[in-house]
Amino acid sequence: MYIKNSNNYIRTLVLQSAQNANILPLTSVCNVQCIFCSHRQNPPSVEAFRTGHRSLREIKETLDFMDANKPVVIGESVTRILEGEPFTHPQIVSVLKLIRERMPAANIRITSNGTLLDKIMIDFLASLGGITINLSLNSADVRMRQILMSDRRAQEAVLAAELLGSAGLEWHGSIVAMPWLTGWTDIEKTVLYMESCGAQTVRIFMPGYTNLAEKQLRFKLSLWSELKNFVLELRSKVSLPLTFEPQMLADLRAEITGVLKASPAQAAGLRAGDRVLSVNGKEALTRVQVFSNILVASNPRLRVRRTKKSGITLPGNISYEYNAAIDDASEELEVRVFKERGQTSGLVMDYDLHPDMIYDMVDAARKNRANSVLVLTSVLAEQLIKIGVERFFDYPAEVQVLAAANHFFGGSIMSAGLLTVDDFALALREWLNDSGWQPDLILLPGLAFDLKGRDLSGKSYLDLSEEFGIVVVAL
Repeated sequence: MYIKNSNNYIRTLVLQSAQNANILPLTSVCNVQCIFCSHRQNPPSVEAFRTGHRSLREIKETLDFMDANKPVVIGESVTRILEGEPFTHPQIVSVLKLIRERMPAANIRITSNGTLLDKIMIDFLASLGGITINLSLNSADVRMRQILMSDRRAQEAVLAAELLGSAGLEWHGSIVAMPWLTGWTDIEKTVLYMESCGAQTVRIFMPGYTNLAEKQLRFKLSLWSELKNFVLELRSKVSLPLTFEPQMLADLRAEITGVLKASPAQAAGLRAGDRVLSVNGKEALTRVQVFSNILVASNPRLRVRRTKKSGITLPGNISYEYNAAIDDASEELEVRVFKERGQTSGLVMDYDLHPDMIYDMVDAARKNRANSVLVLTSVLAEQLIKIGVERFFDYPAEVQVLAAANHFFGGSIMSAGLLTVDDFALALREWLNDSGWQPDLILLPGLAFDLKGRDLSGKSYLDLSEEFGIVVVAL
């Protein structure tokens, strides 16, 4: 259900997202109607909230809860607040000036569909400095963009890519891939167009659909592997980092997906396919851990494993050490990345998990003196969680990992953040009936719940504890 009027709960959600993730909601107003928009497919009982154009007073209050030393995130739909197009806000110029006054050094990251990014606005953004635009272009073909997004200003949005590049603004592109509607060639041409306009990266998203989706939005799940293979092949035709999301990763190897141009990582000679083994002597455990360790370090030293097939000459700040015992087709390199503490290195890596997630599970098991622990997760994360538990769960308890299917949303949805109490309950009933194994602690992904422990349908995860008589903790 969509709740239009502001109330204390919406205010709490806004301030929570500001404090925890530096997200600044501006408006729920959108000027396009994307056929793949998730909000159009939600079941009626979903708790999602519209804010309209938030006032300067509300925005000022939200800024008080934000960290001036971290990027400000605008227009990214990752909370229960429905995000619209930021540049539809009638006071967008005043809002951005206010942010810059409050946070002089903060990077401001704005996700936009590009329809209102004309030369005047882009020149203003350039004058502010420290702006990064995430452009949801989806197609560089005006007619096709009109079909995908019902966009009356499709020509302006396509031109925005060129204007962003000409103005020297940092920007990244994205595509929700629907090849059964656009054709594969349109996706490739859109990627090449964005690269020619100076995009630093391009993200290609696998679309999702629910049980309520229209027929034209439904696809065979074999598209997942087809799209992934398409992206892998397309990477050979572009020089920018090209990512595919969501990934169905099967390992925690800290492999580099791509390297931004003119970045510290590129200057150090790092490139896609390199596997980081350690950062400042600390073992590389996962991609997320490595990325975080590099970000907070000053001039970090990286130990890297590289296959020898490329044969590209590297800068003088790399020392070679070939280790035949590891792999006759690879070599190990010592790399120094010259960057300041907190400065991005320019590395692009797929998202897996941080070992701290598993360590939190250990803490929960220890606190509850659990001898048997059942970890519920999503279909997408199941394999990685199993690997993480096997490697990092250092506590004398039996641990099982169970993936809960997204029955509430259905369709192709497989993510943890969209699981509900009913989804977990169904998975638990089937598990307990079939396995005969009785845990004394159940761990749930905290992404599925708000601060009050309520899922997207308004139910509390504590209901599971009452039904099954088992301690339940959301992490």
